[in-house]
Amino acid sequence: MTLRIVFPSLCRPASRDANAIQIDRMCESFVQAGHTVVLTAIGARLQRGQGYKTITLPWPSRRLRNRLMLSITRLFLWRTRPDLLFTRSPLLALSGLHYRAQIVLELHSLPAPGTKAQAALRRLLQENHLRRIVTISQALADDLLAEYGPPHHGCDIVVAHDGAVAGPRPGPAESHGGSLKVGYFGHLYPGKGMETIAALAPLLPEIYFEVYGGTGEDIARWRGTCSEQINLTLHGHIPHAEVAAKMAACDVLIAPYAAQVSHVGGGDIGRWMSPLKLFEYMAAERPVVTSDLPVLREVVSDGETALLCPPGDTAAYATALRRLAADTELRVRIGSAGRDLLETEYTWEKRARRVLEGIVELSDQ
Repeated sequence: MTLRIVFPSLCRPASRDANAIQIDRMCESFVQAGHTVVLTAIGARLQRGQGYKTITLPWPSRRLRNRLMLSITRLFLWRTRPDLLFTRSPLLALSGLHYRAQIVLELHSLPAPGTKAQAALRRLLQENHLRRIVTISQALADDLLAEYGPPHHGCDIVVAHDGAVAGPRPGPAESHGGSLKVGYFGHLYPGKGMETIAALAPLLPEIYFEVYGGTGEDIARWRGTCSEQINLTLHGHIPHAEVAAKMAACDVLIAPYAAQVSHVGGGDIGRWMSPLKLFEYMAAERPVVTSDLPVLREVVSDGETALLCPPGDTAAYATALRRLAADTELRVRIGSAGRDLLETEYTWEKRARRVLEGIVELSDQ
């Protein structure tokens, strides 16, 4: 059965943030699975054909964003009466109760204590129309149950880590004259790993570090801090369409998260995160060096699909990179195993099926 899905979002769909990319990929995957999707959001419309419909309103004020999106969502639900309301916002999910749509709520974190979002989540957990909660990690699912208790009997909790597009395998990395080329892709917020990369560059002058991403302010600050490191280049932001090729041009991909990780909305996501870059790294078929955090061990295994180092341990990261520099076969083995894991478990198409499994059959009844 084809589901008519409305996906209301508080995210700006054309932003550089990982959550905008994740929402776009999920909408595309729902469409590829045969469903119709309407994304409602505030901000500039995406400038490409996505296969799904977008309804966006420009709105400069963050203060009124939630109220406006609630109104838009209620209006659209009243007009279209969709089969499924899929959203990442507990507040927007409440809009579906009056219109008797099945609701799937995807959580990337728990609401802050005392907020309207927390109150909305508590109410949703007891409402029959909440069909499923999707969490991006098992750690988040465990904390949800510990803090809120189990949802009502008809609602289940599904763990669905993020994913990546499994495009053509890129093949071996090009030769870089005997020097290892290590790539980092993503924001430069505290805890994302730039602190560790800046410490590694002087320890490993024989290795080149290529850093892509970051705000203008963060890039300027790190360029000043690392001005003497000729083996470290901060390239700044590149369009997401160019990321896969840049990753494939590297020998190793690094994500040296700290124990606490900041993100665009503030706060710490290190306990619950499912970082988009980890899956895109695996899609690039390059060995991944990342931090040994419990939430990342939900996805990768040390020595098999990644090399894991204690967060903040510069010496351990240096040892791992030297090991990869000296062992081409190890680089190929770990990169290939990561790509195999992605294709087996973590493509966007597989994630979309996992998120909707059972709901399509219930809609046929």
